[in-house]
Amino acid sequence: NFSSYTLPRNTSTFNSPHSANHQSAYFSAPVGANLGGTMSSPVVLKVSPMEQAQQKNVALAAHYERRAQQGRVNPRWRLDLARAQEENMNIARELEKTLAKKSELRKQRLEQERLELEEQGDESTERTVGAYEAILYAKEVHVKKFMMSVKEYDTQHRMGNDADVGGQASINKMESVFASCFDDSSHPISTALGDAQYNFYNRIVPLNKKIYMANTKEAKEALHDGVESEVEAITSDISDFVDNLTKVLYNLYPVFRAEDGSVSKVLKTKLSELFYKPFLAQLMETYNFVHEDDLSVFREYITQHGRDDIASFPDIKRKYHLGEAPYQAAIQSLLAITETCSPVAKFKLLVSFAETITHCVRDFYLQSGATEEEANDMAGLGADDLMPISIYVVTRAAKPQLVSEIQFLYDVSQDDDLHGQEGYCLATVQSTFSNIISRKRSEQTAFSGP
Repeated sequence: NFSSYTLPRNTSTFNSPHSANHQSAYFSAPVGANLGGTMSSPVVLKVSPMEQAQQKNVALAAHYERRAQQGRVNPRWRLDLARAQEENMNIARELEKTLAKKSELRKQRLEQERLELEEQGDESTERTVGAYEAILYAKEVHVKKFMMSVKEYDTQHRMGNDADVGGQASINKMESVFASCFDDSSHPISTALGDAQYNFYNRIVPLNKKIYMANTKEAKEALHDGVESEVEAITSDISDFVDNLTKVLYNLYPVFRAEDGSVSKVLKTKLSELFYKPFLAQLMETYNFVHEDDLSVFREYITQHGRDDIASFPDIKRKYHLGEAPYQAAIQSLLAITETCSPVAKFKLLVSFAETITHCVRDFYLQSGATEEEANDMAGLGADDLMPISIYVVTRAAKPQLVSEIQFLYDVSQDDDLHGQEGYCLATVQSTFSNIISRKRSEQTAFSGP
């Protein structure tokens, strides 16, 4: 029974100090329907992965056409263009599959919740829930009562929630409201966050205790599926809680809804940095256990190729070798992913990794005497060029932990995170690891023989 092992609450670790009875009862109310449209978040114009790939391909075609008119492409440029465009579409297809899978899992969770509510219907129409539960499960009547308790607290403490005009003024106001909510341990929102941190910590630590006690291969194999299932449930709840809490903040405080969008990303960044600190290291330990097979294969690959120079990667065109020890900035961006506890920051570093590769190419050719236009042309990488370079960068980073980190980012991401550049970069890195691991497994199979 994993849930039987809990730790005493450490007031210096979690966001709000309470006794071991961490599920503080804020209100008692009938179990209601899902909140649905009552909670809202800023409208985000979504571009599907396929639309994004098509936009990239149009820009890529214009780039090749321009270079062809200048006589600066090889005779096989149309074939190179077709390959690059197809690789963009392949990445987009994989991302579409990812979005569809997450959507289907979300539907299954909602259906399971609906069935559970029907089963509870005959038992009692009323139960007591805490603030953490109210936000996690987003039942309309519970969330409304929680929001009322927040407004009453703010009124008593004369905390304003007026909107601002946007820009830096809104960001400053947002930071002030954010501090009022989370720095005051008695604020209902701070209490809800602390209860959530405590709850997730005490769901994760027993899993790690079980893992530590499984000291034989057979014991680990017997434990694997149960831990994997629990980790999926935990990360699903984490993702839902953060998303729902963000929506609650949007609804309670108009400043978070600044029309120019200047505040939304800052809010998500600050909330992400605060929320994950107490338990992310422990959660990543469970991810390492669940993905140990892939980690083991990747470790072996690194042992064999981790010090190879770029000339040892035959799929990278010579013009992208860039001298000795290239792409160091991109390698550092990847390594930094393991150093932060914020998924928002991890996504930013993932985007930086992809952008830095093109910057490295551009800067190298500028320093070699190329014109601005020539350097920009060389940096116009298609997916067929980006993937081999990504394999080199991931190899030289030599950090097996990244296998678990990338899977964690996928698991806690919302659909909005997977649209646009973040989703494209995540799909690219996922494909990079998949390529490396599948190749290495093929080598192992070939070496071991029938």
